[in-house]
Amino acid sequence: MISGGVTIETYKGPLELGRCCVIGSGTMLKSQYGIIIGDFTRIAYGCVIMDTNMHFIKDIETGRIGRVTGPIVIGQRCWLNPGTVVSKNAVVPDYTITGRNSLVNKDYSEQYTSHAFIAGAPAKPVSYHVQRIFSNQMEGDLRRYFEENGTRIVFQGVKGEEEDPYEEIVGMFCYNY
Repeated sequence: MISGGVTIETYKGPLELGRCCVIGSGTMLKSQYGIIIGDFTRIAYGCVIMDTNMHFIKDIETGRIGRVTGPIVIGQRCWLNPGTVVSKNAVVPDYTITGRNSLVNKDYSEQYTSHAFIAGAPAKPVSYHVQRIFSNQMEGDLRRYFEENGTRIVFQGVKGEEEDPYEEIVGMFCYNY
């Protein structure tokens, strides 16, 4: 699902969106080299994903000029929060969550394989072994729990990965022909 106000620009580079991705309003996707976004990834409003710096920059002492483009790979079931900027050569492993206004500018698969919360500019891992709740049913149950238990700040759920809400997500956002 691509919300209104999303800007998509592709030049020579492909833009590959996985199944059932959600792209929030005001997001900009610009591909000159290549951008791959995995299945069920959610990109909130106001994000920028660009695999190019647009203009070359020269080191005036050495005369060196680096490449202006590089690939971006965003894994499956990631959640990019509002204002996240993803730049060239970024690799975002599966189930990664970004903090608001984070700058994602490198290959994070060298630091962790999945299920991390990264934040900051540039983004750094803040916590590991985390996963967004994608199930609307579970979200509703948790909201009711915390409303009814006002002083509680934690719900003790079941350890391990959330059961894959594939059917629920497909029903909400995808059309099967």
